[in-house]
Amino acid sequence: MAGVRNLPADSRLVLRSFGGGAPRRAAVAGEGGQVTARPEVSVLMANHNGARHIDAAIQSVLTQDLRALEVILVDDRSDDDSLERAFRLARQDRRVRVEQLGDGPVRGGAQTGLCEIARGRWAAVG
Repeated sequence: MAGVRNLPADSRLVLRSFGGGAPRRAAVAGEGGQVTARPEVSVLMANHNGARHIDAAIQSVLTQDLRALEVILVDDRSDDDSLERAFRLARQDRRVRVEQLGDGPVRGGAQTGLCEIARGRWAAVG
């Protein structure tokens, strides 16, 4: 995808299109990362006790050349401070969304939840 950089050669990201046809209007990130329209790409991240890496993971997406994106982090009942870190980043940049899984089945729960709330035309799942 043109304009996306800093993806390691061994990254295991999968791009999936949500809705074919003509490209839809992409989001334009204004001041503070405010999303003004539908994002072109939803970057989906599942989290469970990922405090050690969560800041760097989210920042690596936000610094991409492509600004028409959103980061959706779904937390699967972490008991470390990763959720607080993610909420702090979401307050700083409106392209970051944080969702929490409730009680229920854990296996595959975060990935399933991510796909249901993605707004982008494309989804990158790591």
